[in-house]
Amino acid sequence: MGWRPESLKKTLSSVTGTFNKSEIIICVPDKGLTYPSISNSKQPIVLTLQLANKEFGYGGASERATSFGHVRNLLLLISNSLDRSQSIIFFDDDVIPNEQTKVAFQNALQKYDLVQGKYSGCGGNYVYSMVSFFSLLEQTRWNQTEFTQRAREFLGGAAPLPERTAGISGLAGGVMGISSRFKTKMCFAPTRYRIEDHFFEFSSRFLLRGFRFMDDKTSLSDIPIAFHDKTAGSENSLVEGYTHEVKGAIIEKYLYFRLSGCLPAIVNGSHALIQTDDFDIEEITGKTLHEVALEKFKFAAEHWLSKNPPMFIAQQLQRIARLTEKDFHLSRRELDSEWLAFEKERTWFKTAETSEVKISHSF
Repeated sequence: MGWRPESLKKTLSSVTGTFNKSEIIICVPDKGLTYPSISNSKQPIVLTLQLANKEFGYGGASERATSFGHVRNLLLLISNSLDRSQSIIFFDDDVIPNEQTKVAFQNALQKYDLVQGKYSGCGGNYVYSMVSFFSLLEQTRWNQTEFTQRAREFLGGAAPLPERTAGISGLAGGVMGISSRFKTKMCFAPTRYRIEDHFFEFSSRFLLRGFRFMDDKTSLSDIPIAFHDKTAGSENSLVEGYTHEVKGAIIEKYLYFRLSGCLPAIVNGSHALIQTDDFDIEEITGKTLHEVALEKFKFAAEHWLSKNPPMFIAQQLQRIARLTEKDFHLSRRELDSEWLAFEKERTWFKTAETSEVKISHSF
């Protein structure tokens, strides 16, 4: 997925060099943008959203057409049109694979229908970033130049991940693989929130039978790892990202409820879907805020505010301390809008999957 030309150059160079015998497909938002060409390599197929949507008969809302979920669906369809017998591997434009990434994908796609890779470098989870930010405040002297730089990176949503950890993680769309037989069995939700990957994985695991998924017995050598070269955003990114992520978690639960009449839960230490007759928005919001440790973060923010931190940190701590349940409120109308968008996407995806579309190397 090529949304940022400045990031794409490093990713494209790495992908074409590492996966030099594979067909490389890039979906870009605008033909007018300048994208890098790679010398001495097989040139990738570059498609704009407008062309891809036209070829596959998409008539959905424009704001959904640019969602990560919808673009992932387009790439599934493009891959299917090129060769139904081949698996597909996804990289975002700020993810840099290496030879280990390729070998792990090759091994894993012989065993699993959905391959869950992992990031090194920076993560994409704002709850984790919030924990990391408060850990940084505890462990570092505030008057050091290095601390200021790291704090701005953490507040910008670019907290570094710990060194390699054992086991699989939740599906990261920026480094994942889907087998040939699984490419059109489930589609991603075209949501405005960054839940499309986890929703795809969880729904696939619990609602589809006969497919092979990774588990806690998966060998480390089968887990692809790629470097996430995430650029820090503004100092407001941490709080904004956290709020957006929590709202997304509530929407994701609503999608499960409408899809299966169930809600996700942890049972005996494992993820499960539990049957329910109702979706109480206030109750679900309260439980979700407990799960994402809102009150603990607010308490921590008040604590560190009392320590006279630098102004740029104090401003963000004040924002965290002022968060209330109202900041995460979603109306039934908003929830239903997300569900209807997913229903329309599923209908379109099922029809488009049978389309005879010829893909070329031109826009």
